[in-house]
Amino acid sequence: MTRVEFFDQDGRITGFSCSGHSGYAEEGSDIVCAAVSTAVKFAECTINDVLGERAKTRVKEDEARISLTLPATCENEETVQAVFTGMMKYNGVLFDTDLMEEKKAEAEAHLVDLRAKLQAVIGNVDIGENCGTQAFKDYLYKTENLPVLKTTTKYAEAADDEAMQLLRAYCKKHRPEMVSFFDTVQEFRKWAKIKSTYIDGYLKWINPATGRIHPDLLPMGTDTGRFASRRPNLQNMPRKGSDPIGVRQFVVAPEGTAAYNVPPV
Repeated sequence: MTRVEFFDQDGRITGFSCSGHSGYAEEGSDIVCAAVSTAVKFAECTINDVLGERAKTRVKEDEARISLTLPATCENEETVQAVFTGMMKYNGVLFDTDLMEEKKAEAEAHLVDLRAKLQAVIGNVDIGENCGTQAFKDYLYKTENLPVLKTTTKYAEAADDEAMQLLRAYCKKHRPEMVSFFDTVQEFRKWAKIKSTYIDGYLKWINPATGRIHPDLLPMGTDTGRFASRRPNLQNMPRKGSDPIGVRQFVVAPEGTAAYNVPPV
């Protein structure tokens, strides 16, 4: 069994050590022990290369121990954060892949139905994956002769969400028969976004060996100093009110632990 011990001196974390063999395989060929060593080196490189500090690792093979020590002059809060961030990346976030595959099939079936509803109105016009094609814009602005209420930065007709909302509001007054069409467009886009970003997008980042996503975690990753996540971004999951799939249910707690969804203060 591998034991992790953090060192504390006068309320300041000064380092940590990992000791003991995991028992997964024989000494010298244990991939779990190798992963632990990699996690420690990752924390060292983060502190030294990113924050400019001088953390050191020490290996005692006879004791099966690897330790990381922060310099005595290091009082930088970001350095302490880097230690925990490295361990968080190593531990990763566990996902329920069976549920994700189930919801993927549900999303695909619903998208087929929504696409059929749209094509019943517009015929064989190519709408692409999110109703943003030139053919779709030509249908709106040329075939239906709807007004251009928003343009792109290059002054072309826009077909983003805001443009669709503006056109829906216009149709509610002047073309009421098309209101339900724009409702279907927006629903199609919402489901397409959920499938591409939060199902297909997350599935490709899941490590097949751990069943987890190990994102890049940046303690000071935004201009305002907030915590950030990338590759992928796990901080922009849709809220319950705008998520018919339930993306947040994909994140599960490892056996013997619990997960809490705490709203921001």
